[in-house]
Amino acid sequence: MVCVTTVHSFVSSLPIPLLLKWSNLTKNGKGLHDHDPSVCTSRVTADSCPRPLALVQRSRGGWLEIGGCCVDVTFLLGPFLCTPTQGDMAIQAHVAWSATIKGVCGFAAQPIHCAVQRFTNEAQIVNSSKEARGVPFCDSDCSDGYTLPFDHCRQTPRVVDVGKLPDWPRRNCGHPFRSDCLDDVINMYESRVYLQSGVADVHTPTDAVANTVAWYSTMLARPASDIFYRTTQTAHELPTNRSNPPFDGPGDCLGHLYGQSLAVPGSVQLANLATFDQSLYVKSKSNAGWAAEGLVYVPTACKTSECKLHLLLHDCGTRDAPALPPPTTMSTDEQAFAEYAETNRLVLLMPRLAEGNYGVDAVDVNRGCWNVFAQLGEQNDYAHQNGSHLAPLLPMIEAVAGSTRAPRVASVVARTPVAAADGPPPILPIIDLPQLRIDPAKLVTNGGSSGGDMAVMFHTAFSRHVKGACGYDAQPWRCAATRFPLDALVPQTHESSVPHCFGCPANMTVPYDKCKSHADFVNTSLLADAAKSIPVCTPGGSNTDCIDDTAGLRDAKVFLNRGECRTYTGPAVVNTMDVYKKLGVEKVLYFDQCNPDGSHKSDDVTLMCLDICFGPLQPPVDADPANNFMFRQAPYVTDFNSGFGEFGYIFVPPKCAKKEVACGMEVRFHGCGGPGPADQETQNYAQSNNIVLLDPGVPGTNNGNNASDYCNPDTAVEGNCKEISRGCWDGYAQLSLNYHLQSAPHMQTVWKMVKHIAGIQDD
Repeated sequence: MVCVTTVHSFVSSLPIPLLLKWSNLTKNGKGLHDHDPSVCTSRVTADSCPRPLALVQRSRGGWLEIGGCCVDVTFLLGPFLCTPTQGDMAIQAHVAWSATIKGVCGFAAQPIHCAVQRFTNEAQIVNSSKEARGVPFCDSDCSDGYTLPFDHCRQTPRVVDVGKLPDWPRRNCGHPFRSDCLDDVINMYESRVYLQSGVADVHTPTDAVANTVAWYSTMLARPASDIFYRTTQTAHELPTNRSNPPFDGPGDCLGHLYGQSLAVPGSVQLANLATFDQSLYVKSKSNAGWAAEGLVYVPTACKTSECKLHLLLHDCGTRDAPALPPPTTMSTDEQAFAEYAETNRLVLLMPRLAEGNYGVDAVDVNRGCWNVFAQLGEQNDYAHQNGSHLAPLLPMIEAVAGSTRAPRVASVVARTPVAAADGPPPILPIIDLPQLRIDPAKLVTNGGSSGGDMAVMFHTAFSRHVKGACGYDAQPWRCAATRFPLDALVPQTHESSVPHCFGCPANMTVPYDKCKSHADFVNTSLLADAAKSIPVCTPGGSNTDCIDDTAGLRDAKVFLNRGECRTYTGPAVVNTMDVYKKLGVEKVLYFDQCNPDGSHKSDDVTLMCLDICFGPLQPPVDADPANNFMFRQAPYVTDFNSGFGEFGYIFVPPKCAKKEVACGMEVRFHGCGGPGPADQETQNYAQSNNIVLLDPGVPGTNNGNNASDYCNPDTAVEGNCKEISRGCWDGYAQLSLNYHLQSAPHMQTVWKMVKHIAGIQDD
């Protein structure tokens, strides 16, 4: 396993220890000569090598020039290869090289990409202002000439939308993942993660690190056991036994990464410290920030036996108190790791940055910091494999340990027919929502992702009238806010994205999207039993804190599909099918669109949905665009602070408009981002089969809708509804714990629309 640590964060990676044979040394200065000892003109011992060890190149069993000496080096595969790095950079290295790096220790670390990500309702500042120095690039939704305040995820952690953070590593590299971007996120699933926060840290408050805990909890397969979050009484530092109060951060970190008891630390042997030429690995376009030499610490035992490798990335202090480590010897923090390295067979690889002048925007890189704020003009590439500071790390690791790379795995995200359209929705004729003849047997829901969750919940809540559902990447009913025995717990904050939870202890909640990323933990029997135990709504009754009798689901027609292959893992959507079946649904069709390698089957899932809910179907025709309309949502909105926009959309086939026939109706819940008319294929089938398409809308704009300004007022989770603010439906109990009942604002508003169109009367 390769592991990484820094003064403010550590990363780990694939199993590759190393065996160094220190023998057959000679001065020659000619570099690597693989399996060719003849170039070594005079054999000397390791002790007589004239200068400190300097790693230049490597071979998996051959001759290596080290400080002008030729060394026979043999590498053997073994249990772990670990490397430490600095806070945010450690996280970046872990995500970028996750096929190699399998763990991370993060001291006061923020989530990847958070520094350049604007969140809904977050203030932006003028690019040229003093407050903007060091954040020349804003990746999302900043206006021209504007950017983000420096270090906003630390200084104002409450603005962070934890639920949005997983999208960047999962989706920004395209499908399949393009080269020089990131390793496929499936390589992160088995990682070990250690995160630490100091309660006396005024630079990185505990809420900021809690967001990192919550983000990692969505990315790992076993967060409850593989993530360890430690809060200490220390300030902004890598806590060691020299801290006040003392705390053994290196030992705590290494103990979790390796999952074994560590030997007590020993004495650092300076003779085991060496330099290496970094220019051989720094091939980026700017070489910005790199010092001439890096360091490597090779414990005495590693000269004759198998060892592990740990990458340790240095700190740079703060702007008010800059502090680079010595260029050719170890800092105090690095020595604390070296003490453990000496007795635990850990080779420490310590790359070095140096002060320089790389432009007015490179405020922190200029003082020797890692590029975690996109200060070198690389935009998103700062956190990609081809970034100036990330690119050299892997060849350095492989120079010591040999290639640790797993094969790249392609990732393809499925076409989701109901996802929000790119760009602003079209302007269409505005009409009053019509009253139509709707066939009671053909009223169904449809949705993908966030909309899929809502489609399932709406169907279950109103099953007396709603007779089917199509769920593309839909999680089970009420799953997102229900704790199961194996679920991890994360601190409950204003940013957790799951502000209410069934079965969580006080001040804790479950990870966002856990039913998608940790589907194996879901107990479908518990969910089905919970649905059956909820009070049943009485026809015509005034109490709506209820759902319809689940017996009404028995004759439903349900289509379920998994297509987001890297977000919905394992049985994520199979669990939805299982809950439906345990509630008595007999006709459920499930189709997994994902190939094992993450690529995507070409089957037409839109047609599958329509066929099961409305079939047998007539062939599609070219739908008339004039059948699309906008309608005002306000007459139906029950809570004007729940994110609904001014307009929804409706497609009405001509025969339905004239009430010539009883028509089907599909209530379509959009994916995160906002509403728009139905896709063309669906419209074509809807016209020929007389299906009304209703698209209500919770829009998300650059500044978000109003939900997060008003949700959960005067509570510890005030404002914790950022998914709704960016245009998602309430599938995470963000507006209330009753989000799954008929009384919930999103449920009740859409039901009033459906009742109006279909002429449904309270019994």
